[in-house]
Amino acid sequence: MAKLSNRDVIRGIRNYFMLPLLALTMTSRLHEYFARNQTTNRNEDTCVPDTINSVCEISSPFNNGSSFSTDSKLSEFIRRVLESRILLLGFPTQQDLRHQIFESVLGAICWGACFLFIRKGCNPECRKNFFAKYWRGTCLGILSIYNGSMLRAIVIMSIFPPGMFCHYFDIAVSSLSPRLWSSMDKSEKLFSCTSLHNALVIGMCWGIGNTLVRRRLDPAMRNPPETFVQRHWKDVSCGALAIGTSSLIKSIWMHYNPTDMVEEILENMFDTFSGKTSFATWLSSIRPFILGSETDRVSYNHYIYESMRVGISWGITSLFIRRGLNPDIRNGGRFIGKYWRDALYGTLAMSCCVFVRLAARMFLERMALFLANRVDPFLGDEL
Repeated sequence: MAKLSNRDVIRGIRNYFMLPLLALTMTSRLHEYFARNQTTNRNEDTCVPDTINSVCEISSPFNNGSSFSTDSKLSEFIRRVLESRILLLGFPTQQDLRHQIFESVLGAICWGACFLFIRKGCNPECRKNFFAKYWRGTCLGILSIYNGSMLRAIVIMSIFPPGMFCHYFDIAVSSLSPRLWSSMDKSEKLFSCTSLHNALVIGMCWGIGNTLVRRRLDPAMRNPPETFVQRHWKDVSCGALAIGTSSLIKSIWMHYNPTDMVEEILENMFDTFSGKTSFATWLSSIRPFILGSETDRVSYNHYIYESMRVGISWGITSLFIRRGLNPDIRNGGRFIGKYWRDALYGTLAMSCCVFVRLAARMFLERMALFLANRVDPFLGDEL
């Protein structure tokens, strides 16, 4: 059986990251060019008198050597392209598209690092030579997470926005249970439909990215191609259901759980153990270097609690839905004994991924401010 090679990883990075990114750069520049010339054409049209025919001809920058500006059909086509924002994948502006690419790349890299060094490197069952065994698969997993995140943003932005889903969701639920739905207030209805929509989109996009990138590029998973779907559809379906359920649990937890009480408990724990344990002292000492000196302890505890919430939601659903519902894996109730370590270290990895992503985003923002305004990235003082 063929194994995953360096050539497969390079081919995946080229086909699923570099080439799409180059295409997005070209289409976004084309959108900017069309938008700028359309604005120039509207704002700078001038009337040139024709003394022979006693009429007023319109002179614009498009008329000087540009044939498509005089073609009404092509001009209408360009106007519709600009209005649909198809060259920006449905994003309102270039800045929004760049921000989404940045967030997708950052999240995928943080996930890959935590997956490799925590979920695999810390697990005693697979830590031996973990880097040599899993780094290629981790690279494909990073590509899968990146493409799934971009697909999720495109679906939410233009293909299937929350407003469309809430409209049909309201019709369906009100027809099935009109008394229960009418008794809920508007905010609860909005929370129910948006959280369910987000869970469905996250699960679907994760399944598509995992199937088309992670599994299809790995020769060990792809071959033989005739049985590719038959071998993987159960695990992908259960994994997508687990990811979507995890998102739904996290949303419900965030909506109904009093976060202030939990963050107060975390703050009391830091006060109790700070100075008494080396880990607590180290954790408190690195806070200014990770999140900046302007981040107070309440915000620090909020980030830790948010990381714990995401990790626990993922771990529970990964063990009991992705493993427990898969008939090829569950083997009665023995799946718990077989996969509990993977779920435990996966929970720790996912929690660290969320925290590292928040810290990396804030650190990069401070470094950008430092490069632009010469402000100290850790203390916030001008140099």
